[in-house]
Formats: sequence, C-alpha cells, structure tokens
Amino acid sequence: RSRFENHEKYIMKGKHWDKAVYLLQQAYKLECPSAKFRLLHAVLHFYSYLPIDVVDFVFALKHHANEREEGSGRLPLHIAAAISGTDDDTVCIIDTLCRMYPEAAFEPTFEGRLPLHEALAVGKSWNSATTQILWQANPDALKIVDGKSGLFPFMIVASCVTQEDNNDGSDLESLSWTP
Repeated sequence: RSRFENHEKYIMKGKHWDKAVYLLQQAYKLECPSAKFRLLHAVLHFYSYLPIDVVDFVFALKHHANEREEGSGRLPLHIAAAISGTDDDTVCIIDTLCRMYPEAAFEPTFEGRLPLHEALAVGKSWNSATTQILWQANPDALKIVDGKSGLFPFMIVASCVTQEDNNDGSDLESLSWTP
C-alpha cells in the first residue's frame, strides 16, 4: 500500500493552501508556458522543492493522472520517471502512478519516448527500483526504440553514466535523433 493512499489526515484548505497552489501555478507557467495548469503535473515538476505532505495530498486527490501536457505529450508517469535523484525519492511515486493509470507505461510522448526511456535517460540503472517497476508495467518497452535518441533501452543504459556511478546523471539529453 502506498503512502499516498492514506489521505484522511490531509485536509488542506484555506489561505495557506491557496497560496501554495498559486505559487505552483506561477512556477509551472514559467517551466511549461504552453501547458494548461494541472496540479499533479506541477507537483511532479517541482517535487524536490515541496514538502512531502503537499505531495501526499495531491496524490490522494487522484486528479489528472491520465492527462497529457500540451507541449510535450507527457503524462504524469513520464514526468515522474524523469525525476533525477535516488530511488528512495521516486519509487513510491512511480508505483502509485502505475497503479492509478497503468496504460501510461505504454503511451509515448509526442517525441516517441516511453516512461522507461525517460527514467533511463536521466541515469537510472537497470537495477533501480524505478526501472524495474516501469519494465514490469510494460515489458515490451525493452523492444521499442526511444523516439528522441533513436536508441533501444539497453543502448540508453550503455550510453549513460548511471546515478549509481555518478550523481551528475547522464549526457543523453543532449542527443537527438531524426528518423
């Protein structure tokens, strides 16, 4: 059971919550100017800056798990998979999103990138819990070429410095591929 599913203790309302949402809206406008504001998407974009209680509450609302960002076509699972950092930070989020909207593991972004590709591109290793959850959610993703880099998942791993090797992440984001 996910820590995000026990939300009875989270009753956020009033001026503090309104201010928090307003700040997230403004920050999200700067980060994703062409995208409509969705609270879950914004929380995932700014996950590392938010108190865990805010993240827990937004996940408990279960809104927008199946809605794409206008500019990128990314679903919340794609955004969460692209969070750099340790698995301790993201594995619960990835697991919860896979259960909330399992089809997201099969859906590519507008660039043709699956959530597994996103995770590997930011330096997650094959052995990471995040990668394992994404792979189990969509085993066929191992046979699908990443639309952005033109690489299969095993090639992405081979071309990246994983977070286990180096906390600086990967240089794959600088690559692009045109079919």
